[in-house]
Amino acid sequence: MGAKKDMPTAPPVTVPGRKQPKQAKLITTDATQTQVELAADGQLPNLVLSDVETKEKPTEIKSSNPLLIVLAAVFCVGMSLLVMLIPAENARQETSEKTYARRHIEQYYFGEAPLEDYQKTLRAAAAAHHKQEYARERALYKRLLDRLRAVDDNTDDLGVTGIRGKRNEDNEVITDAPNDLDLMEKISILLGN
Repeated sequence: MGAKKDMPTAPPVTVPGRKQPKQAKLITTDATQTQVELAADGQLPNLVLSDVETKEKPTEIKSSNPLLIVLAAVFCVGMSLLVMLIPAENARQETSEKTYARRHIEQYYFGEAPLEDYQKTLRAAAAAHHKQEYARERALYKRLLDRLRAVDDNTDDLGVTGIRGKRNEDNEVITDAPNDLDLMEKISILLGN
């Protein structure tokens, strides 16, 4: 430690306009020094531990109940299987009715080039569904459903798809797809209306 005091130190570098950091100083509250007597050879004394005799206690070997170990293993395996088989909270499960509606729309309304505006919207909604952009999918379906509902039944307007569609006494669509009423029904199923 004495060699550290003899080492030269460089003067601190000062930068104009910048505060100089304060140097840390060791402040001791107790000014007494501990006295350690060196051994005859100039070394610190060696510590020697003494053995204290104790009465030996017989060691007991504890064993676990094998049934308890088997039950713990079965519980762990069961919980692992349960976690794997239960779907995650954010996983979307679709009903067979929604799956049917989605396939029906793809089969009857996607069409071929040149595409109508409603077909482009349907394709964009299907692409959003496959990308798991469910909010965008809902927004596209809602926009198209609003367009379908805006068509006046009392005019000669052909509707969005080109065929307005008709219903029977039981309020079921009787005109073959594609038509506005059928498409409205399928989109309502997908939106959960």
